[in-house]
Amino acid sequence: DNDEDKNKRYLGTYFPRSFVESFRIYEQIFKKKYIKKHYEAKEEIRILFIGSGTGGDLLGLLQSLNEVVENKKIVIYSFDGNGLSLKCQEEILEKKDEYLPNKNNSIKLITEKIVIEKLDDFNEIFCKSKYKNKMDIVQSFKFCNEIYRNETNDNSQVYTKMMEVAEYCLNGSG
Repeated sequence: DNDEDKNKRYLGTYFPRSFVESFRIYEQIFKKKYIKKHYEAKEEIRILFIGSGTGGDLLGLLQSLNEVVENKKIVIYSFDGNGLSLKCQEEILEKKDEYLPNKNNSIKLITEKIVIEKLDDFNEIFCKSKYKNKMDIVQSFKFCNEIYRNETNDNSQVYTKMMEVAEYCLNGSG
């Protein structure tokens, strides 16, 4: 529900925290030799990002990924319920060459505004054949907490639903 002013405040307050948190988590993951080798061997890396907001945690992931791979095509499917946040995310990624070291990684960002109104929406939106077993990374940082906090009906299954989506969308080595 953030308007433009709230998005600006978010960018100044939480965006840097989300970036650093994500960067540090993925930095540790990509330090694992077998994981690093796996991503080095791939030609294309696909990311499904649910509840992406303005993309601080996405940029943290991209920064850490960019430190271990080069000459890759990175395709990001980014979903959020706030169109202003998605627009902000697109604008930030358009300028990525100013702050991400260039390792000849091309980034294709596909955004879509979606609103999750009930838990069954997870499967209806994300469990489609175009995502089945195709993702290398499924990411969602604060989104589940927002649903859990705001959902008026039984929200005890929000994390289960997210795991079902991840299980459906991740490829065998994702």
